[in-house]
Formats: sequence, structure tokens, C-alpha cells
Amino acid sequence: TMYIRNFNGPLLGRISESGSLRNINIVIENSTLNVTEAFAFVTVLNSGVIENVNVTIKNSSVNVVIPSEVTEAENTTYIGILSAVNSGTIKDCSVSCSSMSITGYEHVNGYISCIASMNAGHIYGCETQGEMLTDTVDTAGITAENMEKGIIEK
Repeated sequence: TMYIRNFNGPLLGRISESGSLRNINIVIENSTLNVTEAFAFVTVLNSGVIENVNVTIKNSSVNVVIPSEVTEAENTTYIGILSAVNSGTIKDCSVSCSSMSITGYEHVNGYISCIASMNAGHIYGCETQGEMLTDTVDTAGITAENMEKGIIEK
């Protein structure tokens, strides 16, 4: 198990088509993040395989901050615990959140989800539990936006 305090991640910028992350437990505690663009705790972009990765987040907050000069049409921000954008495979993973808060601002189109915020790949056998407290950011358990080619199954 990997324990991280005062996290400012992500752990990985990208997992390529031939890459993978497997069989790891990650605990993130007591962290405050200011996010201005697509962000994930594990990887921003997954094109490979994430398998049997279990993430627990405790006593942490995410502030989605979009510069005021950015227009509403330009400011969609995807935030994922495992991946912000998935075009690969995420299999048999879990995310648990306790005492996690997400704050957005008036002109923010923020989407946060536990597995992948935007999915154009394959997610199966994943589960989430806990709660995320938010005011203006849309939240989802598995994915906030499942694209046309995205597949989610048990």
C-alpha cells in the first residue's frame, strides 16, 4: 500500500496504449488541490490498462479554479480519481472517499467522477463508495460522461 499525504499529483501523466498500472492500493490523506485543467489522482489520460487499483481518499479537498478570463464555453474541466479521460481499459478497480469536498466557481463546468470523468474506453468490474460533497461541480460514481464508444459493465 502506498500512503500519500499533502498530495499534489497526479501520480502519472499518461498511460499509453502499451502501458499498464496493476495491483496497487493507494491511500491519499489530508490533501488540498487547486485544479485549473483536466486532472486525476492516478493518471490524467489512460489509453492502456488500469487493473486492480484501489484508491482511498480521506480528509481532502479539490478546488476547481478557472481563470476569470476564460469564457464559459472554454472551461469544461474533467477530474477523475483514477483517470480524467479513459480510452483504454479500467478493470476491477475501486475508489472510496471519506470527507472529500469539491468546490467550483460560478463559471466552471466541472465534472468529477471516481473511476473516469470521461469514458471512451471500457470500464468493468469497478465500484465506488463514500461521498463527495460539492456545490457547483457535477459528480458521478463511475463516469460523468460516457461517450458513444464507451462501455461500462459489471
